[in-house]
Amino acid sequence: RIVVTSGKFAEQEQELYLAFLYRRKILKLPVSQNWLRSQFRKILAESEPEGWDTFRYSRGWVCRFCIRFRICDRAMTNKKTSSVLERLPEIRKFHQYLIYFLPRMCTGPIQCAKYGRFSAYNRYHMDQIPLPFVFESKRTLHLKGESDVPIRHPHGSGLEKRQCTVQLCIRAEGPQHVRPMLIFRGLGQVSRSELDFYAAMTDIVVVWQPKAWADRRVMMDWLDTFSDDIGGDPTTREEVMLGMDQHGPQMVDEFLQGMRENRVYGVYTPVNCTDVAAPIDHHVGARLKEKMKHLYFRDFEENMDRWCYELTAQDRRMKIATWLSEAWADLKQDGRFFRAVFQSTGFCNAMDGSEDHLVKVGDECPGYSVLEGEDIF
Repeated sequence: RIVVTSGKFAEQEQELYLAFLYRRKILKLPVSQNWLRSQFRKILAESEPEGWDTFRYSRGWVCRFCIRFRICDRAMTNKKTSSVLERLPEIRKFHQYLIYFLPRMCTGPIQCAKYGRFSAYNRYHMDQIPLPFVFESKRTLHLKGESDVPIRHPHGSGLEKRQCTVQLCIRAEGPQHVRPMLIFRGLGQVSRSELDFYAAMTDIVVVWQPKAWADRRVMMDWLDTFSDDIGGDPTTREEVMLGMDQHGPQMVDEFLQGMRENRVYGVYTPVNCTDVAAPIDHHVGARLKEKMKHLYFRDFEENMDRWCYELTAQDRRMKIATWLSEAWADLKQDGRFFRAVFQSTGFCNAMDGSEDHLVKVGDECPGYSVLEGEDIF
């Protein structure tokens, strides 16, 4: 299909469009807005038409280019294979346990008249968030009107895959004082300047693991960090609740013993239900990644010359650490947001049932009821 356009760089835009078709149709690789901008920059630098050196590769130009050549944006889905309705019995049991049973499971005095065993200040949730270096890898530009959107990723780059993992822990009420842990791939055998860079970042913790995931050693290190961040003497402070998924290293005897020694009571979400029953997976992780995505775009715009060439692994790691630090500093200021996600997932609701209406499980169940009209007592 030939698209005829007119304008200042019409000939160069035609060349860019052909490069786009080759990448999507022949190579079947994803195409991002940043790819269009960097590729067009190379095309203009080679042909040097009048005014090329002052051209601004703005998002507005990308949008107009896509409109002219009938290109749309598509996203890969990560929806669960089973619907919320199919998982609803397990979700409802979990919410009944969180709201009605757990708050009353207390041998001593309760912490809060409204929330029972654990006050809102002592309710936490922790989860792992995989991070790529390229924050637009799940989207691609594609021709309008075509139903099939084949995507394969470039061999050898790996930038769309997980570069590291963030272990994030949030609190229902009060300052977000638990530092995110950034788990990089490797053994930490990097330059002294890079290690000093991470050591100077007091708001996040950087650790190393061969596969960049939270194994038993990382979980035990994180538990020590968590205990230090919440403060107080572990033997005398108030008991805290920690929600998490059923990730293997979080359920081994060593970790369970460590939680008991630190007066941490673990609450595990049902299998395959974290998308609606876990605060971080339900909302917080997506918002953190969205903020990091904006920082990624900003960095690309400010350093386009450097981005046109391959960045070193050290550059990528240090950029991710910087983006995480800035995104978390911004996100943790919104106390109402954290309280809302704890309530919408059932992790912090009044034990008398007066806040049951705040629990949401998605558009499939708009009238969801925790008790479903039954008296469970």
